[in-house]
Amino acid sequence: MRRIDIALATFNGARFLPALLASIAGQTMAPDSIQVRDDGSIDETCSILERERKVAMPIEFLMDDDGPLGPAANFGRILSHCTSDYTLLADQDDLWHQNKVAELVACAERLEKQQGRSLPTLVYSGARIIDSDGRVLAPSASRWQGFKSHTGEDFKRELIQNTVPGCTMLVNRALLEVALPVPDAAVMHDWWLLLVAHTLGEVRCVPQPLVDYRQHESNTIGAEAWDMSGVAKKLRLGPLAVQRRVRRGWQEALTQAEVLYQRYADRMSSEKRKILESVLNLPRQGDLQRRISAARLGLHKEGVLRTLAWYWVL
Repeated sequence: MRRIDIALATFNGARFLPALLASIAGQTMAPDSIQVRDDGSIDETCSILERERKVAMPIEFLMDDDGPLGPAANFGRILSHCTSDYTLLADQDDLWHQNKVAELVACAERLEKQQGRSLPTLVYSGARIIDSDGRVLAPSASRWQGFKSHTGEDFKRELIQNTVPGCTMLVNRALLEVALPVPDAAVMHDWWLLLVAHTLGEVRCVPQPLVDYRQHESNTIGAEAWDMSGVAKKLRLGPLAVQRRVRRGWQEALTQAEVLYQRYADRMSSEKRKILESVLNLPRQGDLQRRISAARLGLHKEGVLRTLAWYWVL
């Protein structure tokens, strides 16, 4: 019989945490455990979790003396304690649609039936954008950010730009076994899981919205609207600031890709290895040749403006 874990990282989440927990409790397919590590909250977060644990929810606290780790390392620590067949990642301020677990598990099981349970598998869903009061700001988080929902299935695209938030993800046990520990060079835990799944296994999108992604003033990262006002806001920073931001993002992605290659070069397909080697070879080429090579590889970000900015700093 399948078992399901939820990995929940918390930090000063008392304002929205009860709503998330209620949405998890209302799932048509209940999880077997909710693995939680708090990252040093000073509000009522831990009290809320303890109260819900005593009432009915299968919450398990991970206790250590390591102090605050930050979101990526905190999730990495939690995931290392998830041993069930499937694990879903949860952000403390979102709302889950009642069929989220069931739909993602069903998709993962179909993939495993076709290709075997030993295949590292990541399934992700669509999402809506809501505000702090739960009002829907956008019916599609992907379109809100200027992405296509299936972009996460494109390995080359995801090497240079993550388009899949962790709160939409389900990963199977086979993926966690090969992806952990999350390296320090990983930009974020969810991006790392996505790349490892691409490198060694399968990534599949369930496009329907199964989670409400909450935008509020305390988001750690958040989803930036990709519209005229959003673009104008970035341009107001000035060309040098935009250049520094895009260059920093590219360098972080490149460092992450190097670690991906070091860990898995001897296990990935020749096709994936060739793509990764070509990307890692770009910095060794001259300015013009580097851009020509990237274009021949079909490397680009979502949207013309993002792509132009990336080629500008490449």
